Amino acid sequence: MKVILNKLPVSHLKGELDKTVNDFIKVLFVFAGLSIIYNSFNDLAYGIKSLLIFLVSTLICRETEILFVSQKLDIPRSEAKESLVTTKPEITAIIYALLLPVGTPLFVVAVGAFISIFVGKMVFGGYSFNVFNPAIIGKLFVSLSWPLLVTLNFSNSFDNYLLEIIFKRDFSEEILSPLMQLQANGIVSLNNMSSIKELLFLPNNGMLFSIPSIFFILAIIFFIVRKTLDLKPLLFTFVTTTVMLSVITLHFNLTINYILFNILAGGFLFVSIFMMTDPFTKPFSNYGLMFYSSIFSLVFILIRFLGKDADGVFNALLFANLFVPLLNKKTTSKKLGLNKSSFISGVILILILLGSGLFVNNILDQRISENKIVVNEYVKN
Repeated sequence: MKVILNKLPVSHLKGELDKTVNDFIKVLFVFAGLSIIYNSFNDLAYGIKSLLIFLVSTLICRETEILFVSQKLDIPRSEAKESLVTTKPEITAIIYALLLPVGTPLFVVAVGAFISIFVGKMVFGGYSFNVFNPAIIGKLFVSLSWPLLVTLNFSNSFDNYLLEIIFKRDFSEEILSPLMQLQANGIVSLNNMSSIKELLFLPNNGMLFSIPSIFFILAIIFFIVRKTLDLKPLLFTFVTTTVMLSVITLHFNLTINYILFNILAGGFLFVSIFMMTDPFTKPFSNYGLMFYSSIFSLVFILIRFLGKDADGVFNALLFANLFVPLLNKKTTSKKLGLNKSSFISGVILILILLGSGLFVNNILDQRISENKIVVNEYVKN
């Protein structure tokens, strides 16, 4: 019996999508390998743990999809397994694993991988019918369910405890990523950030995707040469985010390094390249992409500077995905051109972004003033 999958919503682009998906898998495998290598250089135990996270994530994602397909279509496991050639659960598995910190216990990795495929992918219809990025669903589920376990330092779990016994050392010391350091030190430390050269050429503590940023730039070049990346969502995302960061930079008399820091540190590059360009979860039209990227950038900036999350990109992407059906309905028939409506839309977007930047500035000013008052009271006492 041959498994017949539903027609793709963008079936007229199927040939291009196959090429894009294959290139994405190649780059993701390279990133996974680099993550394991860099973690091994940091400590062999970290390298082994990284490898185990990728293996567990891939195994659970594949087995979950096989189980779901076999039960839904009432077919043998062997036939359900054949459908994986088309549905590519490895993409979700690798992206999900890359979103996790090295200290995540393996049982948490397994639960999140199951949620990614079952809830984030199969419940919505499977491959190409995703409303949200499946890996983000799994990542946020485990982060909210076990916030004290999904960390950089090795948490209390059997696999982490076993590695500590084997390597005869304690891995429980707290590790902070550059963004976490910035958040911990407060806004007054904006000029004391990691150098751009370090972010470009050295791995920074964070998720498993926290390899040197230069590899993300090389990945963009690879996709451009291969013509397998839709540059429009990537370009719109960079422009809208840069506009808001520029307002904050000018307000606090910071240098351009501040803008580069917020782009290079954390998950902004990873999400922009591998998730904002996802052909199944992004709007179809250029107008839709403009508003989609603006929503993402706005929420990303608000969370990073005013929220508890040191990064903010994952929640921002999930929030932006909510508007995709509406944007597709309202903007699919429109074309991006130099006409009156597009000019007005562009002006409105710029005003929203600038206004949001000013709003963030006011909040940051209040926080700085509060910090100064606390410090002065402490000095007096």
